Amino acid sequence: MPLLLFDIDGTLIDSGRIGSRAIAGVFQAHYGIQDAIEGFFFDGKTDREIFRELMACHGLLPATEAEVRRQIELITERYLEHLRETAKRMEGGAVHPGVLEILEEIQERTWQRGKAPIVAGLLTGNVEAGARIKLQRFDLAGYFPFGAFGSDAEVRSELVPIALERAQAYCGWKFSPEEIFVVGDSVRDIECARKNGVVSIAVATGSTPREILAAENPDHLFDDLSDTERFFEIVGGHGSHPIVSGGIGA
Repeated sequence: MPLLLFDIDGTLIDSGRIGSRAIAGVFQAHYGIQDAIEGFFFDGKTDREIFRELMACHGLLPATEAEVRRQIELITERYLEHLRETAKRMEGGAVHPGVLEILEEIQERTWQRGKAPIVAGLLTGNVEAGARIKLQRFDLAGYFPFGAFGSDAEVRSELVPIALERAQAYCGWKFSPEEIFVVGDSVRDIECARKNGVVSIAVATGSTPREILAAENPDHLFDDLSDTERFFEIVGGHGSHPIVSGGIGA
């Protein structure tokens, strides 16, 4: 039974940059730093990794790791406050091509006997509450009953075992490496899959150009996910094991 682990920003949605705007707002409001994120490279990093690097960039990094972690927790709380407000004010953003069709098909396979089931979860650098805020803007949260988040680990590659454990607890199925697919738009998504010995599906709907993704030799590469037939040919689906449905945070 396939397990699909989806990134959010640049893969499922264009969030309208609400995350980066919220981070900029935190550093401006609480540290007095204008344009704190100018020139900063976000792709594939976890939120906590981003906060750590931005503190270092602006000379704010405390001397001890314990204090660094305390500051990261504080920034995370402030970030979520800014993110909620930014999400209310912001217009724009979109679900990327093919995403809804893929998620609907996965959900249909959940409920209809005779169709080979597929399990979908999240593997994202967003802290869990931030992931929920972003997905709820586009009514996507209900498609994902579990996930691994930037609040679980600061290093992205460490999220795969966490997602796998939660997937197995959720559906009672022991997944083999060839059944696990990491779907993402950044080089770090590809590296994350490779380090964990699972399958990478790269999609060029984020800010990383297709040629850079291709140079990393992902197992599969899409311009976008509109070719749903090819997508499901790749991930397959075997057996008829029933699984339970429920959204993020359910």
